[in-house]
Amino acid sequence: MRSLPNLPKIKLKREKPSLVKGNLATGEKLKINLGDYQADETVILVYDSSGQEIELKNEQTEDGQIAFNLPNTFRPGKYHLKIINKTTSEVLVEQDFTWGVLAINPNKSIYLPGETAKLAMAVLDERGMMVCDANLTLKITNPEGQTKELSTNEGTIIVNPECLMHSYTEQPDYEASYQTDKVGAYQLELLAETSNGKFTINDSLEVRDYVEFDIERTGPTRIYPPATYPVEFKIKANQDFEGVIEETVPSSFDILPLEENSQETADITEMTLEELAQVFDQGKILGLSSRSYTDVEEKGDIKIIRWYASLKRGEEISLGYRFDAPDISPQFYLLGPLKFIKTDNQVVFQETRRWQIAVDGACTSKATGNWSAGTTWNTGCSGVGGVPTSADDVTISVSNIVTVDAAAAANSVTIAQQTGNNQQNDLNINSGITLTVTNAVTIPAQNYNKNSTVGVGSGTLSAGSISITGGSRASIVSASSGTITVTGGISFSGTAANAQLTTTSTATINLTGTLGSGGTLSINSGTTLYATGTSAISGAYTLGGLTVSSGTTTLGAAVTAAGAVAVSSGAYLTMGDFAFTASSTTGITGTINTATGSTGTRTFTGLVTIN
Repeated sequence: MRSLPNLPKIKLKREKPSLVKGNLATGEKLKINLGDYQADETVILVYDSSGQEIELKNEQTEDGQIAFNLPNTFRPGKYHLKIINKTTSEVLVEQDFTWGVLAINPNKSIYLPGETAKLAMAVLDERGMMVCDANLTLKITNPEGQTKELSTNEGTIIVNPECLMHSYTEQPDYEASYQTDKVGAYQLELLAETSNGKFTINDSLEVRDYVEFDIERTGPTRIYPPATYPVEFKIKANQDFEGVIEETVPSSFDILPLEENSQETADITEMTLEELAQVFDQGKILGLSSRSYTDVEEKGDIKIIRWYASLKRGEEISLGYRFDAPDISPQFYLLGPLKFIKTDNQVVFQETRRWQIAVDGACTSKATGNWSAGTTWNTGCSGVGGVPTSADDVTISVSNIVTVDAAAAANSVTIAQQTGNNQQNDLNINSGITLTVTNAVTIPAQNYNKNSTVGVGSGTLSAGSISITGGSRASIVSASSGTITVTGGISFSGTAANAQLTTTSTATINLTGTLGSGGTLSINSGTTLYATGTSAISGAYTLGGLTVSSGTTTLGAAVTAAGAVAVSSGAYLTMGDFAFTASSTTGITGTINTATGSTGTRTFTGLVTIN
């Protein structure tokens, strides 16, 4: 028998693993095709945008794939996948993917034929920051396979101006509407083209001829973490129901009742929660005619909000709550689905999708510490090491005291409004250090047991404007021998006694714009206010020294200057009908104007020099 020659062995190249999808929606699993490898032959690593490794848990393997439930700490943005051959250490694949950078919310999960779907959308970039100039295309495919496109280019997707706000708004960043028609499932494909690339997510909504409970949900699609937001439901019962209506939210949310709502029934207009529970425990479920929830239970990583209800067919009710999410950003959360549970614990109906919330990548403090330390800030700040830059809208969170320890800048600075006792939050500037804020420095009304202060001390604060609102506690901007420079005025509102501007030594205040009325000033006589450009002093204040360096400064009330007064050459001090008292020396090389026939008294106690 003739033998076959020795033939070269052919080594087949193994198919390497690969990502199933490069853009993942919130709640979606990270899925990897294993190719010709087994799961135990590989090491799978995921890194965030800063290079920090992310721990993956709860892996599930089936049909040549491995899937991971991403942890609750996963934040929207760009991630890097690395898969290594465990035996040879060969890098089999390196690939980027994004998670949670797009959000879309229909106002209903189930519609009736012919209803208009209102669609709210949000776009985040790879760092989790909001994007307001994305080219969006939404493809909606009806049950018969017909596709309609809505887009920002065509104007069928609207970009709201509130998108640019790093602050509270109930308006979605992007919104559109779509007229439903046929019964069945409608597939949604949202595509976003940004300066950093293209992103896609898929979702769906449903149209039925009949729905047991017609639910319209309103709430935010993108939130600013320091603020509190409402979620409301309009429900029409198309069948009788007795039981519990449940909403699920993350356990980290603080849940509050909607304002000015109380639990009511057809027969009783006022009832405490304890009384309500007692009646329910006796087996009688109360009808609802208001929106206040009955109780909230924390269970693991979720909170369950409950309303006990007895509904008749055709009845319509409104329910709701407010939530305060953690001051962490960027982040992505899921709410719901809203469930209807009978007294025998049977779920008889629920929404078919969950509500998506993108958290604006706001630059907020997360701890007491120095401005220059990355550990003081969350991941929403844009500077090297995670510290704020002039591009950032900075918020000093409750219970945080931040010290500006090196030259620093921000686009705006806001002291967060306290939500409870013992939450003092301050911003202090070290001696010789300058903080430059392009736009507003804002201190809101504080109504618990702690004040809030922006303490300039012997440092320098340069701001576009300063806004101080007094509450039941004081909101204060203070300085000792430092400098406050403001180019857009200082405004006061709220409780005047607690909207305070104070100095204790030879501070300098450089003012362009209006020093508004409605505040309380405690100004050391050694402090000098230098007014430039078009400025005004609208309140009846006692200042230290006053120098009108250039332009025109107009009085809007009686003013006393405890220190030296000067009007520089070419400058104007316009007094109108208001009294003016100069308690020290006065030097005038410019012009002082008074109204013709004015009644205001001008008192100059010290030496007056006119050149």
